[in-house]
Amino acid sequence: MVWQLSQLLGFTAFWWLAVLGRAAAVPWLLALLLLHFCFTPTRWLDGVALLAGLAGFALDALLTRLGVFQFPSSWPPLWLALLWCGFAVSLPHGAPWLWLRRAWLPWLGALLGASSYLGAWLLGAVALPLGGVATGLLLALLWALWLPLFVYLLAKNGESSP
Repeated sequence: MVWQLSQLLGFTAFWWLAVLGRAAAVPWLLALLLLHFCFTPTRWLDGVALLAGLAGFALDALLTRLGVFQFPSSWPPLWLALLWCGFAVSLPHGAPWLWLRRAWLPWLGALLGASSYLGAWLLGAVALPLGGVATGLLLALLWALWLPLFVYLLAKNGESSP
């Protein structure tokens, strides 16, 4: 239980560091990911999770190319890729209980996924050329599909304690 809680709280802090620090936070984000890999009881699963995180980053890159997101450069920034990796490696450890509540996953994905991006927008980390409402609705739909997929691939096999 302590491990799960530390992963959930750790990812929350990781999100804030990435969104508020952006490029300046990259060394810290890398250090925190390395620290996670020093203590994780499942390095192999977390390695697979990194690949899932890169798939999430690829989705954001596609959405950027389609004009849903806008960043100072034409590509999504490195801090966003690291944020995806942090999300992916914390999910198997912090939220394996989600697998037991599969019926909630689309709703949780829609609410939490969209609100994460809208929060980053309000904090100035990303521009939303389509506006907050249209982007929020699109992201809610995508995350209603994306979170159940992530949970199926990662949290279903997660460890509840080290």
